[in-house]
Amino acid sequence: MSFAGLHHVDPKVNFDKEAYRLLKPSGILCIADALKNSKVAKFLDIFVDQYNSMGHQGNFLTEQTK
Repeated sequence: MSFAGLHHVDPKVNFDKEAYRLLKPSGILCIADALKNSKVAKFLDIFVDQYNSMGHQGNFLTEQTK
């Protein structure tokens, strides 16, 4: 599964709980998203925010995200 908008999910713990509930006992959950203050995060929150009529403010992953 690819979920390209995880940085719009808040709180992430709800997503995590549901994803783990759906996993098979030997399943693996691999999460990837932009890190807070990364070039990708800044592009989304500055450029996309400015030129998208809906704006953009992401709640990006941090080193402490579990």
